[in-house]
Amino acid sequence: MAQAYSDMVGAITSCLGFPPSGGLWGSAGVKWDLANGGRVNLPQGLSALLVEVWSKQLADVERLQISQGVDPEHRLDDVD
Repeated sequence: MAQAYSDMVGAITSCLGFPPSGGLWGSAGVKWDLANGGRVNLPQGLSALLVEVWSKQLADVERLQISQGVDPEHRLDDVD
């Protein structure tokens, strides 16, 4: 699985033309921030590969949560 993950990082990097922008928030993996504000995420799974393509709106929600100090492990703890 590690080799498949590494190959997928290389394939996405080749398609987009630039390396990952950084790691994922709250989990293992990498992300590519796109010029249009969207994002491509590649979580590091144990038994499967999942490529997530996020719209600018969804990526902005996560960026806002990060800027507000939301803990990714306890995002809904304060919700009744």
